Amino acid sequence: MLNQREHPLVIQSKNWFIEALLSLLQEKPFKEIKIKEIAEKAQLD
Repeated sequence: MLNQREHPLVIQSKNWFIEALLSLLQEKPFKEIKIKEIAEKAQLD
């Protein structure tokens, strides 16, 4: 299973999640960021 390629939508979702996290880190400290905020910012909620 480790050799299978990830579905393109999974890859894109991960990228959106990372971009959302980086954006939020510019606004507030890591300790104050909730998963829900990241998902909302990435529009994955």
